[in-house]
Amino acid sequence: GIISYFILAAILFVVAKLLGGKGNFTALFYLLSLFAVVATLLSWIPYLGILVMLYMLWLEAVAVRESQELSTGKAIATAALLLMNSTRILVRIKTPPSTAALL
Repeated sequence: GIISYFILAAILFVVAKLLGGKGNFTALFYLLSLFAVVATLLSWIPYLGILVMLYMLWLEAVAVRESQELSTGKAIATAALLLMNSTRILVRIKTPPSTAALL
């Protein structure tokens, strides 16, 4: 819901600031919210979900780039870093405790 998008925007904002971002949180949150609802609804369609997820990753990078005045490379790195950490957290949650320590 809205809280998860707020947390997503906050994490993206902090990482963008660490990479030299100059924008504010409000602009980033606004840009992310423009496509979040549509992307979430479309991601439930079978076989379309992975394409929507990749497109959403690109839109997140564009939102970071434009709102934080970063280069495209830094913006993509910011969005990809968040995706990698989110994936790792989900894998740890779904992995049995005996194998979670290996991740």
